Amino acid sequence: MVGKKHFKIYGNEIEYEFVLDRKINILKGDSGNGKTTLADLVRNAESVPNIIVESDIPVAVIDSSVSYQSVLKEREGYLIILDEDSLLLEVPDFYNVVFEYDIWFLIITREDSINPRLRYSTKSIYKIKVEGMKHYFEPYYNDTLINSYKHKSKILTEDKKSGYQFFKLVNENTLTAEGNSNIYRCSQINKPCTVIFDSSAFGEFYDSLYVLALEQEVDLIPIECFEYMLLKSSLFYQIEEVQAVLQEPSEYIETSQFDTWENYFENLFNRTCQKYHIQCGKALDKCFRMKCCPKYKICELYNENIENKVEDILKNNEIEYLSSH
Repeated sequence: MVGKKHFKIYGNEIEYEFVLDRKINILKGDSGNGKTTLADLVRNAESVPNIIVESDIPVAVIDSSVSYQSVLKEREGYLIILDEDSLLLEVPDFYNVVFEYDIWFLIITREDSINPRLRYSTKSIYKIKVEGMKHYFEPYYNDTLINSYKHKSKILTEDKKSGYQFFKLVNENTLTAEGNSNIYRCSQINKPCTVIFDSSAFGEFYDSLYVLALEQEVDLIPIECFEYMLLKSSLFYQIEEVQAVLQEPSEYIETSQFDTWENYFENLFNRTCQKYHIQCGKALDKCFRMKCCPKYKICELYNENIENKVEDILKNNEIEYLSSH
């Protein structure tokens, strides 16, 4: 499935309306704010005439784990809601098979952590906002509060390869956590610092790091992924496919093929680099570090107007302030 999906579910004196654009979505919040009521409405929609579901794709609730693989196969093309008591969440290999089916999930929980094996974005974690009878989804985390712009003298990256090499060019005092599961521990050790991480698959680890940012112990810069960041380089301004995807990613990312947006942008970046003969391995290619070389004017990406490739990438990702440490 591709694109943003709109959902409107309503009954007597209650209404839910929300839009999703990723495969795995999390609905969090304290008891009593309407999470389970949403699941109940969908669960009862087929048997209660005054419950109406208007949605771009079918919606269903699964409570049982019996024959769940065949049940999931029958629900391809659906949004499946899993309430926090759903037995499906307790199946040992559920998190291994969830990406085998062309299904989107909305998982309802009160917990900060669900399962480290489940890859989902910090941007697909929601809470319910209530306005009278109407219930809307809004981001669970307020990312306007996570950066005080005070701790740029030290950078901590998730990446230990090309991403680390890039930010080392920005600031010599750059460290790597060597993976997203290590970010919080390394942030505690190295605070105060600016932490840069791939938000596309960081949802499971975000809560504790977010608290550190609220306490102004660290500043956070969530990027979709490092490949996404490089694709915003001015080198690719003339590549129509790249620019179209950057404008509206959800319209191009087929979630049955890519379990996270990170996987899609890695694929797009690799395909684009191979087409234009840019190295896209573990090392950061010179095309993202050095001024375009005049003797290679035959290169379709040649751009003599980019004076500093690193600063260009920072600027196009709106984090150029990092270069003035």
